[in-house]
Amino acid sequence: PASDFITFQFGTHQNRIAEKTITIRDVTGREITSATSDQNVVSISVGLLPEGMYFYEVFTTNSKLSSGKFVVSR
Repeated sequence: PASDFITFQFGTHQNRIAEKTITIRDVTGREITSATSDQNVVSISVGLLPEGMYFYEVFTTNSKLSSGKFVVSR
């Protein structure tokens, strides 16, 4: 579970991708936040989010790189 930050680390084949967008949604599908970065390690603060389950998607301009879920718990 996450309490303060969720960190995304991108591997070697994704290093060539200049820009990635990470979108966080709640269980109803509402977009909570998004971040765009060209870095290989991206941390997003979840400290102000209520406890619960959230979903993430990582996109480039052409495709979805990954998706999954995480839990915020304190």
